[in-house]
Amino acid sequence: MAAGDRLYEFKSWTKNADQPWNGFFGGSGNSYEQFLDYLRNTDDLDNLRYVFNSGKATESEVKAAFKSLFENKKSDIFSTFSEDILDVLDLKVITDLNSAKIDEIIDVLIIVE
Repeated sequence: MAAGDRLYEFKSWTKNADQPWNGFFGGSGNSYEQFLDYLRNTDDLDNLRYVFNSGKATESEVKAAFKSLFENKKSDIFSTFSEDILDVLDLKVITDLNSAKIDEIIDVLIIVE
């Protein structure tokens, strides 16, 4: 769903349920591929938000799961970023996508309500 120039992806996933939580955060399945497509097709991370139902997972659980996803699929995710995003995040090489940068990205992408 888009609001203005921002794309909101609403998720009501239960932590540690077989699917889609484990598939997505394990770096597989349609939701993961859709996430990569969203990253591939935006020039500004401010245009993308993942909104999670707080009744099903806490903010810390969601952020920890995203952090693990980024760390485990760093190559996939890094390669999807546009030149604009790489410039804004000051990412020149994959090793620049360190823990602090991942936290910065997650803080932009994730909303838990």
